[in-house]
Amino acid sequence: MAASPDSPEQQIRILNRLDQIAEIAAFVEAFGSANGLPEDVVNALNVALDEALCNAISYGFPDGGQHAITVRLGCQGDEVWAEVVDDGIPFDPLVSSSASDVDTGLHDRKVGGLGLLFMRHLMDDVAYRREGRFNRLRLRKAIGAAASPGEDATGAADDS
Repeated sequence: MAASPDSPEQQIRILNRLDQIAEIAAFVEAFGSANGLPEDVVNALNVALDEALCNAISYGFPDGGQHAITVRLGCQGDEVWAEVVDDGIPFDPLVSSSASDVDTGLHDRKVGGLGLLFMRHLMDDVAYRREGRFNRLRLRKAIGAAASPGEDATGAADDS
């Protein structure tokens, strides 16, 4: 199920089990490699997907049954996107993460929400919608200009 440069959209399905998130990480790595994505973009996408999937799997299926989760990846122009689709209970992470109080002291803060805030920080755009019985979480990240030979990702000269 590896991506290829002439196929800029790919998808994978996993079960709602935490041990299956590693398959998504490998899928994202293969997609990034096949599409020439910068390492920092691949890493940000992996971290954001890990957070989204951990939350969906941990809290979205109170029936305890087996459910499928689909992750789609796409690359077009100067952006990469991911979409997570599941039939878990309705959960809009945009509403929940906006309630995170980062100014409250560590011992006084409610548990949860910071991972979702971090996910929103890593991505350029995060959108959620409930469509029928499915949650659809869409993540988008701009692909920065590739560093020129002899420069690192910041544009600084490589003195090696």
